[in-house]
Amino acid sequence: MKTPKIPHWGKMFAKLAFFSKLSVETSILGWRKMPNLVTMKLLGLLTLTVAAAMIGTVWADEENRFENVNIDEILASKRLIKNYINCLLDKGSCPPEARELKKQLPNTLQSECNKCTESQKKKADKFIKHVRANYQEDWEELKAKYDPDHIYESKIVLS
Repeated sequence: MKTPKIPHWGKMFAKLAFFSKLSVETSILGWRKMPNLVTMKLLGLLTLTVAAAMIGTVWADEENRFENVNIDEILASKRLIKNYINCLLDKGSCPPEARELKKQLPNTLQSECNKCTESQKKKADKFIKHVRANYQEDWEELKAKYDPDHIYESKIVLS
């Protein structure tokens, strides 16, 4: 009679169970031997650790959100500029970066871009100058939508 083949890890757990005189199931993590309160505390700690890691990832991503956007490529294409403008004005579909910009724009204006990096400020300045110079009607619509009381217009540094 042939003995059934047990995977390598299965043999390891079987040996562990044999030496500790516990079942394989309890020897793996020992969950059944722990009281429910300890188990719940461990699960709570694990949940908090995972949540903290996810929040840290989101915050790190938020700081670098627009660093990879090639503003020169966008400004070189009338189609891309119109896509961004139409997205910001709710007149068309949004590229992913424009959708994120649209979501962040009100907070960014209110905070006077205090979380922006120098690179992001330069890109925004370049985009604003280009739209003001080449798309005046769209610029007026953008101002009417995002700054109807002309609060932020004077704070935008444009040379």
